[in-house]
Amino acid sequence: METLHLDLTQDATRAHIEDEVLSLVSDKTGIQQTVDQAGIPEEHFHDVGVIDGVIDQLRGVSDKVKEDMRGVYNTLAHAESHVHGVPVDKTHFHEVGESSTFKEILTICLAIERLNPTQITATPVQLGRGKVKCAHGIMDIPAPATKAIIDRGIPMVEKRLDGELCTPTSAALIWHFVDKFDGDDRRHLLLTSQDIVKDLDPNVGYGIAFSGGVDSSLLLAACIRHGIDAKPYTVVSAFVPQEEIEEAREFAKALGTKAEEIPVDVLASEEVCANHWDRCYQCKLQVFGIIQEHMAAEGRTVLMDGTNATDDPDDRPGFKALKELSVRSPLREEGFTKADIRRVSGQMGLPTSTKAKFSCFATFIPTDTKITQERLDAVAREQGRK
Repeated sequence: METLHLDLTQDATRAHIEDEVLSLVSDKTGIQQTVDQAGIPEEHFHDVGVIDGVIDQLRGVSDKVKEDMRGVYNTLAHAESHVHGVPVDKTHFHEVGESSTFKEILTICLAIERLNPTQITATPVQLGRGKVKCAHGIMDIPAPATKAIIDRGIPMVEKRLDGELCTPTSAALIWHFVDKFDGDDRRHLLLTSQDIVKDLDPNVGYGIAFSGGVDSSLLLAACIRHGIDAKPYTVVSAFVPQEEIEEAREFAKALGTKAEEIPVDVLASEEVCANHWDRCYQCKLQVFGIIQEHMAAEGRTVLMDGTNATDDPDDRPGFKALKELSVRSPLREEGFTKADIRRVSGQMGLPTSTKAKFSCFATFIPTDTKITQERLDAVAREQGRK
C-alpha cells in the first residue's frame, strides 16, 4: 500500500482509527485471531514497566508490531509524566491500562502492519469540546495527557464538535504513526537532522553547551550522526538538580560520547544572585565564558547551544550573552521550532523526544529576591527534585 490516509476531522477516537484501518484490511478474521491467541492477561496494567513485560510475552506477534506497541505506550507514559510531574517509570495508567485498550491498540498495530503503507497521512485532528469524566474527576476536553501529546505538533481542526473525540490513547497512536498532515506544507515538515548541521564545518572543533534537555540533546545527536566534531560540556551548578546531570551523562554515554562536567559556583556571583531582570544574561555570560575557556585549552573554537526558533529574544535576556560571546545556535539558525525538535528527535529514536521541559531553579525565585542556597533548596523540595 502506497499511502494510508486517515480522516480525523469529525472523529479522532481510538475506535474510529481502528475502524478506518480495519476497513482496508482483507483478513480481519486473521487479525482478530492473532489478538485472541496473543496471550494477553485479562487484568489491569498499571504502568509502562508492566506493559513492556506483556508486550515481550505476546505470542504470534512480529517484532515490528511489538516496537509499535512500545512506541505508543511510551508516548502515553511520557505524557502522563509531563502532566503529573513524576518520573516516567512512576506514572500510573488508568483507562489506558485496561486489557481491552491494549487489545485495541494491538489490533491497530497489526492492521497497519498488514497494510504496510509507505507513508501514513491524516487530516488535522478533531479534539472535541466540553467536559469528560475520568479517574482524576471531571476535566475539560481535551484531557491534560491528550493536550500534552497534541502540543508536540499535531494540527487541530478549528471547528470543535461536542464530546471527547480525541483521547490520550488515540493522540499517542496519531503521534506515533502519522508522517504528514493534510494542508500542512510548512517548511518544518521537511526539516531533518541533516539540516541542523548543514552550515557547520566538519574541519572545525565545536563545543556544545549540553544540559541533556530536548534541544541540546538533538543538537549533539545530529552532530554525532553527521560527522561534526562537537564535544559536549555540562555545567554542574546549584541551579540544576543532580538527576538532570545524571540523565545528561547517560544520554551522552548512549550516543558513544562523554560530556565534560564543569562545576560552576553560580552563588559566588553577586550579579547572578542579585536576581535582577537580567539574571539570565549574567548567568549565561559567566557559564558560557567558562565553557569557552575549557574549549580553548583543547583547541576548540566555536561554542554552540540549543536555542531554537520558538525562543523569544524579547523574553530571554540570555540572548544578549549569546551574541556577545559569539555562540552559535544551529537549531534557531535553521528555523527549528520546539515541535520540530521533538518530531526529529522522535524520528531519531531519542528518548528526549518526549522529555518534559525543565527550567533552572533560579527561575522560580521572584525577580529582585536574592538567590540563596536555602531558597534553591526550597524550590527543589517543592518540585520533588534532588
